[in-house]
Amino acid sequence: MCWIDLSDCKRVSDKGVETLVRGCPQLQGLYLSGCKRLTDKSLEHIGRHSKHLVELNLHSCINVGDLGLAYLSWGCTSLRVLDLSMCLKVSAGVQSVAERCMELRTLNLSSCSKIKDDIIMNLAEKCIHLENLVLNGCRTLSDEAVKEIVRCRGSNLKVLGLGWLTNISDEAVKLIFTFCSLIEHLDLESCNITDGCFIELSGVSPLKILKLNNCHGITNTSIVKIAACCPQLEKLDLSYCDQLTLEIVRGIAFPDGCKLFLNFT
Repeated sequence: MCWIDLSDCKRVSDKGVETLVRGCPQLQGLYLSGCKRLTDKSLEHIGRHSKHLVELNLHSCINVGDLGLAYLSWGCTSLRVLDLSMCLKVSAGVQSVAERCMELRTLNLSSCSKIKDDIIMNLAEKCIHLENLVLNGCRTLSDEAVKEIVRCRGSNLKVLGLGWLTNISDEAVKLIFTFCSLIEHLDLESCNITDGCFIELSGVSPLKILKLNNCHGITNTSIVKIAACCPQLEKLDLSYCDQLTLEIVRGIAFPDGCKLFLNFT
């Protein structure tokens, strides 16, 4: 097995990536986070020469886009983990990955501002093994995208990041608690949600990490319910939830070891 980390090597070029992948035909993991000189040409080289690749990190590779993803998807059909966060040119090319990389388990699209509902709906339908999906900061996404994710992949999902998706509502979020029986990590930071999204939270939830920071519609009622229904909770972020009462929250019996983040100033 061969795993190579070139994260933040800012002088790495397309030519360097070509030399690397030609010389390492058994490459399984490649980390190129912060390599901002790379373009779609690098993804073409990876697609041609890294047939065994299962993990690729392209965080903040701001010059790669849809053409590169098409190249990548044709060659790297065994890809299981793909990080495209802060790849600002990426949009419909994600559909190429969804259609050809059938083993994909983890996809990070944080701050990919060109991602639209139809792209995510197609992804939800095609990626039958998807377990971890991060969409924080994809601000144009709406309820329709979230509903399709839950409908198609709810039984698989363990991690779902929806932070800063200000267009989604309680209606979409409450479906997560109805259909995502394995969900362990849910990020709802700065979403315009209220106590209504927790109506379907009941019984015993497997949630370990829940981020509600900057959710101004959440009150003490929701926090009491979360504490009662999430016995495995390890982290709960309530920073800047200004409808909460500090004294009441501190008096709630949270699971042992749960880290509580509070900032009501």
